[in-house]
Amino acid sequence: MSQPPGPNQNPHTQQQNYSANNNSNVFANNGAGNQRIRIHTTGQRPKRTWAWITLVGLLIADVASYQYGQSAYTGGVDESGDLTRATVFIALMIVTVLMLRICGRDIKDRFF
Repeated sequence: MSQPPGPNQNPHTQQQNYSANNNSNVFANNGAGNQRIRIHTTGQRPKRTWAWITLVGLLIADVASYQYGQSAYTGGVDESGDLTRATVFIALMIVTVLMLRICGRDIKDRFF
């Protein structure tokens, strides 16, 4: 029986693949065998500019909603739109806080 051309390989040897993320280490010391270590660095982390633009827009909408709600407040018996304006403002504030958290993670990823 003839062997196929090429080097003889041990069937018990496995090829090992390792990959690293940014700012991480790869330790490859698992005995004999082919070891391939891939480290792809892009240099910069992805920026979340969409989050910053959205945050600025939400802050402007928060200020405008607050000013409109204050100027249109009736304070009397006719409270037809007061609850609606307050609900819209609170919903905007919740979304703004969520966007602040995303932007905070962006600052943490960039600088720390």
